[in-house]
Amino acid sequence: MADKVLDFLLEDLKLIVSKKTCFIISDMDQIKSVYDDFTFVLKQLKDDHNGDCFLEQVKDLASEALEDLDSFIINVILKEDEEMCGKIYHAFDPPKKLTYFAEAINSVKKKMEKDPQAVSMPILEVSTQSLSEAIRPQVEYDEVFMGLEDDIAKIKDQLTGNRKQLQVISIVGMAGIGKTTFCRRLCDDDYIVHHFYIRAWTCVSQEYRKRDLLLCLLSWIVDKDEIQSLSEDELVNVLYKCLKGKKYLIVMDDVWDIRAWNDLKMLFPDDNNGSRIIITSRLNDVGSSIRRGSTTHSLRFLTEDESWNLLKHKLFKKSECPSELNEVGKEIAAKCQGLPLTIVVVAGLLAKNENRDWWKQLAGSLRSVLANSEQIINILALCYEHLPPHLQSCFLYFGAFPEDSDILAYRLIRLWIAEGFIYHGEQQQITVEELAEDYLKDLINRNLVVVSKKSSNGGIRTCRVHDMLRELCLRKAEEKKNDWHKRVASSSTPISSSNKLCFHSHGFHDLSENALCTNIRSRFSYASEKSPVITMKSFVYKFLWALNLCYIFLEGFPLEILQLFHLRFLELWIKHLDKLPPKISNLWNLESLVITKEDWSRVIIPVGIWKMLKLRHIRISEEIEIEAPSSNSGGPYLLNELQTLSALKLPHSGKDSEDILARTPNLRKLTFYRGPRTEGSFSVPNLANLSNLESLKLSVNSLKPTYSRIPQPDKFPKNLKKLILSGGHFKWKEISKLGKLPRLEILKLRRNCFSGHVWKTNDGEFCQLKVLKLSWMNLEQWITCTSHFPNLERLVVERCKNLIEIPAVLGDVPTLEMIEVLWSSSSAVDSAKQIHKDQVEIGNDGLKVITNSSSKKEVMDILTNYAPMPHDVYEQCPVS
Repeated sequence: MADKVLDFLLEDLKLIVSKKTCFIISDMDQIKSVYDDFTFVLKQLKDDHNGDCFLEQVKDLASEALEDLDSFIINVILKEDEEMCGKIYHAFDPPKKLTYFAEAINSVKKKMEKDPQAVSMPILEVSTQSLSEAIRPQVEYDEVFMGLEDDIAKIKDQLTGNRKQLQVISIVGMAGIGKTTFCRRLCDDDYIVHHFYIRAWTCVSQEYRKRDLLLCLLSWIVDKDEIQSLSEDELVNVLYKCLKGKKYLIVMDDVWDIRAWNDLKMLFPDDNNGSRIIITSRLNDVGSSIRRGSTTHSLRFLTEDESWNLLKHKLFKKSECPSELNEVGKEIAAKCQGLPLTIVVVAGLLAKNENRDWWKQLAGSLRSVLANSEQIINILALCYEHLPPHLQSCFLYFGAFPEDSDILAYRLIRLWIAEGFIYHGEQQQITVEELAEDYLKDLINRNLVVVSKKSSNGGIRTCRVHDMLRELCLRKAEEKKNDWHKRVASSSTPISSSNKLCFHSHGFHDLSENALCTNIRSRFSYASEKSPVITMKSFVYKFLWALNLCYIFLEGFPLEILQLFHLRFLELWIKHLDKLPPKISNLWNLESLVITKEDWSRVIIPVGIWKMLKLRHIRISEEIEIEAPSSNSGGPYLLNELQTLSALKLPHSGKDSEDILARTPNLRKLTFYRGPRTEGSFSVPNLANLSNLESLKLSVNSLKPTYSRIPQPDKFPKNLKKLILSGGHFKWKEISKLGKLPRLEILKLRRNCFSGHVWKTNDGEFCQLKVLKLSWMNLEQWITCTSHFPNLERLVVERCKNLIEIPAVLGDVPTLEMIEVLWSSSSAVDSAKQIHKDQVEIGNDGLKVITNSSSKKEVMDILTNYAPMPHDVYEQCPVS
């Protein structure tokens, strides 16, 4: 997978070669030559995934050349545009590092022309360590397994159930979560021991030999001395004959690749006698790739109580924990974040000294202590080493975020894109954002990243990594000399000269006086809460690609940012902003612009925005008004790449916005907003021509009725899947227009977007709707039929204090999986519970109901088995 830094270098070369400059470069032929050679090499490598090896080796050299070339462009070409054109001619030498790069690329090109297979071979000598040479640390576990009793019972039922066919059960989860110990607990259970005639176990690992796996399995069945001299084919026959006709339990532990299963699966006969196979893996895909009678169980993290019980057992066995150690012991257990591996290591540290002061000291420094635990890091490092190169950079990026932080998926994805981690070839049939989301899902499937909140359509809203995996990110990033882990403590903090530097801090610190900051590519700042308003006197990070300042409120838009012409991602929090600066178009490389405002004033976006042809996402928290280009200013002024636009002013006349929308034809997400200072009616523009638009939000922040109307169905995009209405006080009869949208799957109605006490649905409406959410509505009576929502999967009723009941007929919708009634009338809650009771009585155990009285455990059990996880239920439901 190509590193985007190479694409950026190509862009710079193209700019110099194609620009009609008023200066003279002493060797323009060399610039043109390296451009031609580099274009040839990139094309060959991008067409062949085997070129990853070479790209990883040359990207540092290319990065140095890019640094020189960027400086050249900033100091020469851009100044020439403003000051020198038509006045004076200057001679410049090409950047020196570019000369070195040119020689290397020319050499590569010649090798490729001579031997097309050279693309698959390393060009530079690199010292690597074979995975087979990696030392696999072992942690001693005793026979007692604490916690996960419900999980144990569930898998035990599957192992001993009435199903006669051979069944494969995959246990998946993060490294160190206890998959092996979990299986040992199962296999050593007295009932399991007596249930199966044969039990056999083998550990597969990353690299394996089939013969070794066969010997290991057979050693549980026959005397090892009898089979040691047999050939592999003979071992195959012996194993098959030993298992034939017997009820057996086979455990294949630590499987990294489906190939291991494919190598052995034909040796496991299915005699319809209840035999079972357990596979453990860190990779979800291994379990899901097994087709025949397979189920997958994701092992969860321990709760705080389970963590404390495990820690106590490791320290005191069956003895009581001294009372003075209980409080600090629970604190330490909680800081292990439910990872059994961490708890075992911590127990070894605590066992050295059962003094309360020592425990409190360890509690205060636990993260740094664990970060230096080679035992933990080395086990987790195997996961990183197993990643393909394109995922390694994406994974390491998690080290740039604060500890214990939930990361917005859309922000992470756009930062990955800005950093150049996502290579999107022209042949791709999906967008670069969709490709990046696939990368994120891949990391989740490898149990390196955890989904902390899901969106209503089952997508990823926020994600996080375990603290120990974050420490792994920092270590590996340091090894790769990408110092993303450096915290900024003060302006005098030593800073690496690496040009892939990423800072994060819990406040803002001015680094402008540090000359080494000029090479920074990324700048992050975070605060746990709103920080005081600050000003920025200067920005010296000329080569920034990503600038992300969250909760760091600026007084206004810093004009110094307009010098950062390489910027791809920009997120700012601004206290006062009425209009973006006229020269915003200087940021011609910008792809994502995100601004959060503290006041409610409208933001005007100047006409220069139409020159920013690479823009893909505009998200501004308040109402925005975009200046349209004049008719005689040339054109065509189209933002063809723009996918997200939020939040466009809802106009008095729909035609006021239609010219703007005509210039953004490929939008996928669009938000209209009317602020509280704008009164009167509004008109939603005709959106029918936005054929790619899938998500639409109309938000009206007004307490008074607007007497506006919803457009006819043919005025909406034909592919619209998600619609959110907030405010507006439409009449309930208007909702029938929405019911006729052919592809609408998600509908969220908020804050009295419809006024009135009765909603009566009609036949032939909402035929494809899967998710319906009612929030802060004054609705009292809801009249409907089962056939009116034939595909409904999830119903959420939130803060509807006046709603008398949930229609009982909804329980008969065959697709309905979940009803959530939160902070609503007691009668609505009771009706939901009655629906659930009625469905259970007729044998429908699939319908789940969540209310405020649901316990945290009940909620989590439901969410674990429900794919489109509600994104906010866990936080909303108290523990009963």
